Amino acid sequence: MEYMGIHRDDAGGGELIRVYSEYLKVKDSSMLEDMLEHNLLDITGLLKVMPLLSVSDLFDKPVRAVKARIERASIPGNEDGHELMLKLKLPSSIPVSLNTMSRGCYFGCRADEGILRVPIFEGELRYYYANYKNYYYFPEEDQAVHKSVSAFADTSLRVQATAETCYTRKTGVYLPEYSDEFAPFFKKTYKTDELYLEFTDSRKTDRSFCSAYAHHILRMMAS
Repeated sequence: MEYMGIHRDDAGGGELIRVYSEYLKVKDSSMLEDMLEHNLLDITGLLKVMPLLSVSDLFDKPVRAVKARIERASIPGNEDGHELMLKLKLPSSIPVSLNTMSRGCYFGCRADEGILRVPIFEGELRYYYANYKNYYYFPEEDQAVHKSVSAFADTSLRVQATAETCYTRKTGVYLPEYSDEFAPFFKKTYKTDELYLEFTDSRKTDRSFCSAYAHHILRMMAS
């Protein structure tokens, strides 16, 4: 209630249980007035907080990215890197300003506009192939190659790939993702849980992608 700017000075509901019990004994009209005032404030207060239901729309309904750009990072802990800044049009107008952070991502909004900031990873990641039995791993090149291509390579240069060595390396610009919604996804190592998607030049200018990605991050922040 305080968050919505609603201030009440009446007794709490728990206290009124005692007042009601006493009223039944003495029939004091002032007690009745206190209870009726409390009920009136309950009803009017409910109407005032109902607009907060629009907050759930942030996570249940799609948002629309109207601007996307890479900026020098401002998120605490990532000041030396870069971040993706997305300016969003929200599905519903939010009656109060909201600011929150989760897993290094920042979201702030007021009315029907929002700002989302997501840390960017710049460097080398690995893409792991699904069926490692169909690949050879080349230690000197530190990558796996499909057997249809590498079957005739010098056997001293290759070994059968395992789940942990069945990958190819790629240097690029990446964004975190929290499910396998965007493919292909990349990892730092086979055993790490963090997933990344490549933020290609085409994706940087694709508003449909940016909108879908913003919705993906907001759902993560709500979970």
